Amino acid sequence: MAKKVIIRGTAEYRRWMFLGLGLGLAVLIALPFVVSSFRTFQFTMALIWAVAVLGLNLLTGYSGQISLGHSAFFGVGAYTTAILISDYGWNHLLTLPVAGALAFIAGFAVGLPALRLAGLYLALMTLALAVAFPALARKFEGLTDGVMGKNVSSRDIEVPSCAAVHPRCIPLLRGIDQVLSCCWSEF
Repeated sequence: MAKKVIIRGTAEYRRWMFLGLGLGLAVLIALPFVVSSFRTFQFTMALIWAVAVLGLNLLTGYSGQISLGHSAFFGVGAYTTAILISDYGWNHLLTLPVAGALAFIAGFAVGLPALRLAGLYLALMTLALAVAFPALARKFEGLTDGVMGKNVSSRDIEVPSCAAVHPRCIPLLRGIDQVLSCCWSEF
């Protein structure tokens, strides 16, 4: 029996792609109702780190550049979201554009002088950025709560009605919010 080949860019390929994405979204929505809160937290953390890895894949895999300081921009977006929610009472969705803008500004400020660097020198500059970011978080401990980060409780986040019915949705929604804020800051 001959194997059927689906060619990228065809209508059939797009149908299968959207079917897979829809199935994945359905699993994410059903996840808090099926597994324990601890497992939901674990899946949420995996989703958050997947965003950081995807951003690093874009930089390293597609452009061939080495970045050891990618975590600093990830941290800028995460700290911005956490500070605005916990200290200033912002709605978690309104923090997304602000987190993205601040991460963009930080990336632009670091990237502009780094344009002339390549290879080992670029790697060393991004390594310096990765080393300096926790030191900056420690220096501004009153704002960031140090390198361990801000604690954003679920009371600080306005959640949709599904979480009011089922409290297991809250960690997943917080994780999705963090993922969205980091995704926004990546682009």
